[in-house]
Amino acid sequence: MPFECKAVTYTTNASPLTLKTVSLPVEQKDGQFVVGENDILVKVHYAALNPVDSILKNSVYGWLSKSEKGFGKDFSGDVAAIGAKAAAQTSLSVGDRVTGLNHSIFKNGTLSEYMLVNAFDKSGRATTKIPDEMPYDKAAAFPLVLGTAHQMFEVALKGNSYKKVLILGGGTSVGRFAIQLAKNVYGSEEIVVTCSERSAETLKGFGATSYIDYTKQKSLLQPVLEHVKTSGPFDLILDTCGNSDLFGHMTSILRNRSEGGSYITISGDSKYDYSKMTVSAYFMNGLHMVVRSLRSALGFLPYLYKLTMLDLDHDRTELLIRYIMDGKVSICIDSEYPLEDFQEAVDRQLSNKAQGKVLVKISD
Repeated sequence: MPFECKAVTYTTNASPLTLKTVSLPVEQKDGQFVVGENDILVKVHYAALNPVDSILKNSVYGWLSKSEKGFGKDFSGDVAAIGAKAAAQTSLSVGDRVTGLNHSIFKNGTLSEYMLVNAFDKSGRATTKIPDEMPYDKAAAFPLVLGTAHQMFEVALKGNSYKKVLILGGGTSVGRFAIQLAKNVYGSEEIVVTCSERSAETLKGFGATSYIDYTKQKSLLQPVLEHVKTSGPFDLILDTCGNSDLFGHMTSILRNRSEGGSYITISGDSKYDYSKMTVSAYFMNGLHMVVRSLRSALGFLPYLYKLTMLDLDHDRTELLIRYIMDGKVSICIDSEYPLEDFQEAVDRQLSNKAQGKVLVKISD
């Protein structure tokens, strides 16, 4: 008899998200779960939502695929079963409390009572044991966004001093972590962020030294140039929200390549409506981003320009956990919903009003 559990699924971009009973390729013998040698079966406690969840769903046209797909990437839970090779790879065992990022595409998801991941591929290679002191809600709230913020620093040119940093989209989940990393990990002395006035005091508490209220500006160019006039060019610009205001004056705003000057983006040139955005539209709308990336790679730009996408593994996840436990970063949770109210959670995440991560509680 197949093992069954409840999960949120969809088939195409035209189909609704639905909570239903699904079957997993898991055997049960003598009251124990049995999985493949590379697999980890996780009893999920919490899942966190991200814009990419909706982007992927929006990208599945009926002619492309009609198979059932899961929803969600971030998770925390307990190891319910583990294969021999997976155990050797991860040092995990049944009963361990874990966090992770299921980065598989168009397969299963984290809004599920149980989830099967592979320790050797993108679905499970970030699955990592968490300390007893870390609660499940916080353990689910950081992998994708903190991992992305950390990677944005790490892909900057070697020799970057990180002393003066501009973070576009400081109020986003990635931006909030980037501010804390800048201050507490990379030793930044000046951290300028763009945000609304509503978020400003919170972001100053994280380490921002000043802010630009983007809601009061037609363009960010002049206020950014004022900061350059006062204390010199930036060493690093991190774009977490999508903006193109600065490129016409970048040689004045950002240090050159020989000094490590780097512009790192996860969003391209535009702020997107994630409720409608698709993968193809992301790159089509970001044609300038693609051309700029190519010019940078060929050395035709006087600074590094790079679009980065998260590649999270076990080692980096362990490092991020240490940052959290050492108090170098704090986790912001906006709201929590039971699994039955998952659609309310999705709507909240897409509202652009969340002040932190939106969580779905799967089990106690």
